[in-house]
Amino acid sequence: MPQTAEEIAQQSNGRGSVPVLSANELRYLAEKADGLRTQDLSLIIDGNTVDVVATKDVGARKVLLNLKTPSRGPGVPGDAKIEIHWRGKTYGGPDSALDRADAVFVTQSSIEKFLLPYYMRFKSAAAVQALENSLFNDRNVAAALHIPPSIALKFPGQALQAGPGKDECDMGKVGLVCRDEASGELISVMV
Repeated sequence: MPQTAEEIAQQSNGRGSVPVLSANELRYLAEKADGLRTQDLSLIIDGNTVDVVATKDVGARKVLLNLKTPSRGPGVPGDAKIEIHWRGKTYGGPDSALDRADAVFVTQSSIEKFLLPYYMRFKSAAAVQALENSLFNDRNVAAALHIPPSIALKFPGQALQAGPGKDECDMGKVGLVCRDEASGELISVMV
């Protein structure tokens, strides 16, 4: 049976520490839970890590809370898929980041109005400024993608399917780390 937060805190007193989260980290976990609507989720603790995971994937980790955000109705269920037509090519498909994206921003105006304020809710001002700079100061960026739970990718660079000669993006503990597969050159890190 999952332990309560109080039981976990009592066990930790004198025998280790309870992880400390910033308000931004707590907001991120709430955003993650909200982005996974209708799924049975759990807020877990694993050592010094607190995360939101599918309840079926909890395993031996301690559950602090069970979470579920119900759908507000049958519309916009998330099964629509995105294709982008840019410079005479079509991008998308089941092995691309576009298949996981739930929003695409194709103008600086839309990024300023919707994407950047969203990230200000749980990232530092410096991190959001770095995101803005990476999007607006590169003439090869045609769009920004939002990938649930809360990852922004540059299109086409970071959003292309990993493969020979294309960008390779891996989820890491710090966020998203992207390297050019051919050169190994670090393209960007999103925390």
